[in-house]
Amino acid sequence: MSGAGAAGGGRLQSAEELYKQGRAIEDRVATSPQQAQANLQQARNDYIQALGANPSPQLEAYIRAGIGNVAFYQDDYQTAVQQFSAAYGHLDDPNLKAMALLRLGMAEQRLGRFEQADRTFMTLQQQFPQSTAARVSRDKFGA
Repeated sequence: MSGAGAAGGGRLQSAEELYKQGRAIEDRVATSPQQAQANLQQARNDYIQALGANPSPQLEAYIRAGIGNVAFYQDDYQTAVQQFSAAYGHLDDPNLKAMALLRLGMAEQRLGRFEQADRTFMTLQQQFPQSTAARVSRDKFGA
């Protein structure tokens, strides 16, 4: 049950509540590919509703990163690029920033933007050289 009022007993949910609900749904273990896709779509819907619920700038960045992540796994790479790009500069968690750059670069590759992807991977490797995301990006650089 997603949406304003669904988990809130008839009251409107805050941006933070909707974001947390989306995260929980996104992290659910699915028993089938169909359920996994349904979870992704429900999480995306909650994130979109959270954007419309007047989030703080910091929370908005995390919501956009969530939309970017879900869009990436839904093969909606254009939306993933837009959302990760909008979120990146406002994220304060270094691990999340590194993963946002990794997924951003991978989405750029899947859109055929290989030079842009390599620049994104280079930024990732320079800013977060010891991160798991940087290690993964090294294999993707130049692809």
